[in-house]
Amino acid sequence: MPWGQAMTAILALIAAIVAAFIGSLVTEHHRRFREAQSIASAIAGELTGYQEASDILIQNFSQMKSLVQSGAKLPFKPFDPPKDVLYGALADKIGLLGPVLARDVAYVYQRLYGFRVGFMILTRDHESMASSDVLVNLAMCEDAIKAAQSRGKSLIEALTAFANEDYTLPSLPKFRRARPVGSECD
Repeated sequence: MPWGQAMTAILALIAAIVAAFIGSLVTEHHRRFREAQSIASAIAGELTGYQEASDILIQNFSQMKSLVQSGAKLPFKPFDPPKDVLYGALADKIGLLGPVLARDVAYVYQRLYGFRVGFMILTRDHESMASSDVLVNLAMCEDAIKAAQSRGKSLIEALTAFANEDYTLPSLPKFRRARPVGSECD
């Protein structure tokens, strides 16, 4: 085989390997993007359900506080806090949403968790608590719900927007020329 044909064959092989490598990177990037969109959509759906229920809960807190202030005992029965089905299943993949969305998702779910633990304690121990302690616990539960609701509204919008984004090819990294030590910035 003449030298020119050998070089052409080697260059064609290198080009094929590079193309296959780049193709696999783009395919993986696309797969992760679609998975992140699915996670965003699922979490937005779960949070929307909680958001709708939170308005009712906040109204109930006012009624419960009024009852306690009038000297009545709340008719609570102990319960086990529910679990976040989707968040629990997807928690290890929340990072695919990016740092800002992942942070806000974790914050909202932790506030919901705080509410559930506080409410569980309240329903379990309310009969042995002083009225003032019941009121404090009700206020803490209400604050946790309001905090989750406040951040949750914008989070649901951001997750929905992310889930509806179109895929774009990844861009090449931008490299900056290293500046010598002690040089002035532009």
